[in-house]
Amino acid sequence: MPPTNSTPRNPGTKIGILSEILKNARLAWRLLNDRRVDTLYKVIPFGLVALYFLSPIDLIPEFIPIAGELDDLAVILLGMKFFIDLVPQEIVQQHLAEMASVAGRYHPAGGESTEDSSIEVPYTVRERKDPATRT
Repeated sequence: MPPTNSTPRNPGTKIGILSEILKNARLAWRLLNDRRVDTLYKVIPFGLVALYFLSPIDLIPEFIPIAGELDDLAVILLGMKFFIDLVPQEIVQQHLAEMASVAGRYHPAGGESTEDSSIEVPYTVRERKDPATRT
């Protein structure tokens, strides 16, 4: 009889990883557009990623299904992480704080929404005129 895995799978961890990747992508985009970040910090990581894609050497050949594309994705994510790590931490922390201040957008991985995360907005209801009557 094959051994069974006693640890239950948690789909929330996959969602947490995906949300972390999206958060880092948004952070990297914000840092790329920040004038306080030195141009050299912007060029080095993305230049290294571009060199990897232009080089004939590939960690896992593309003809291997799925794994061939996953190594390319891993290089992009590592380059993005390297860029975030190069930027001065006070700038990174400021952007993270601004991203977190947007209500309802970013929750900790696995965190639940609370009543405090709702947004109240004033609105007006306008009655639609019937085009047939035109009065």
